[in-house]
Order: sequence, then C-alpha cells, then structure tokens
Amino acid sequence: MSPLGYIRADMIIFNHYYLLIAILALAWAMSLVAIVVLYIKLRRQQHENVLLQQTTAPPRAPTADTESPEARLYKRLCTLMDEQQPYADPACNREMLASLLGTNHRYVDQCIRKCAGGINTSQFVNNYRLEHAARLLAQTDESVNIVVELSGFGNRTTFTTLFRNHFKTTPTDYRKAARQNT
Repeated sequence: MSPLGYIRADMIIFNHYYLLIAILALAWAMSLVAIVVLYIKLRRQQHENVLLQQTTAPPRAPTADTESPEARLYKRLCTLMDEQQPYADPACNREMLASLLGTNHRYVDQCIRKCAGGINTSQFVNNYRLEHAARLLAQTDESVNIVVELSGFGNRTTFTTLFRNHFKTTPTDYRKAARQNT
C-alpha cells in the first residue's frame, strides 16, 4: 500500500477517536444536566417542606430525647400557652412571653425557632390564636367578630387573611364545614 493509504487509515482511526471523545463529552454533559435538574427539584421540594412546616401548627412539646435548655423552655412555653392562653391578649408578644417565663425575649425567640420548626415568635403566637379561633368557630355560635377578639387578633382583616392562609378557607366556610362534620 502506498504511504497515502496509511495516512488515510490513520486519519480514519484518528477521526473515530474524536467521535468517541465527542460522544463521551455529550454523555457527560447530559448527565450533568440531569444532575442539575435533580438538584433543582430537590431544593424546590425542600422549600415546599419548609413552607408546609410554617403553615402547620408547631409541635406542642419536644420529644423526650431532646432535653436541651431550649427544649425545656419550649416545653414550659407550650404549657403556658395551653393553660394560661396569653395569646388571647392582643398585646401578647415575645417580651410578654419572656416576662411570663422569667427570661429574656432573645432566648424565647431562639427556643421557638429551634423547637417549632424555624418559625418566629409572632408566627408561633398566631398559630395558637388561629387554632383557638378554629375551636371557637367549630364549637360556639359566637360571631366572627367576637371570635376575632377572643382569639387575640387586633382586627378582622388580619385575622381573615391569616386564617385563610393557615386553613385554606374563610372563617365562615370553616364553621359551616365543621358543623356539617358533627
């Protein structure tokens, strides 16, 4: 064979290597894209889980295996909220809770954030208010305005907005549904 034939055969083999490298690079790029898409889906799901935690009521008390100082304070706070219902006072805030617990408001904020799924003190108090309002709507014939006052909300507009966000329905529709289920 002439030298020209060998060059041509070498070039064909050389081109096959380039083609193989190109296919491997394309496969690598496609797997990288798949990994990025999977990562984005995972982050979106984590974000949805955080939102779901924020819209549900916080746990009432930490589990027995979590007895850190924050967990003990959180347990005391939940007991206080259940027994004395300070959330029914529209002035209830972190300073009031700290005073009732004999600590400072930063520590109250920290224990709520750590033990109640990352929510802040205002959200924590409003969750108790909303649960109380839901019980009143389901169990009494009080008007919505009276329920707003008894639950510690400053005004009906704020109450209705928070109630709708929390329960995905209006207070009036919630009452109707609760009455139909009993």
